[in-house]
Amino acid sequence: PFYHTYLNKVAKEAKVICVSVDYRRAPEHRLPAAYDDCFDVLEWLARQAEAAEGEPIDPWLACHADFSNVFVAG
Repeated sequence: PFYHTYLNKVAKEAKVICVSVDYRRAPEHRLPAAYDDCFDVLEWLARQAEAAEGEPIDPWLACHADFSNVFVAG
């Protein structure tokens, strides 16, 4: 998506993991489709954090992400 190259650079230099939501946009998809897509991603990340102690849903993310230190922007 649009910010992919920029976020890759930020992630590399800051040594962080960036999650970018490729949400649906108007006019093809009216609101609240974009909000719903973003909320779905937040719920997915919350499930990842909860599962990190048990059986991880996404093993790579559970191994590399620090869910106790999260910053959300948008």
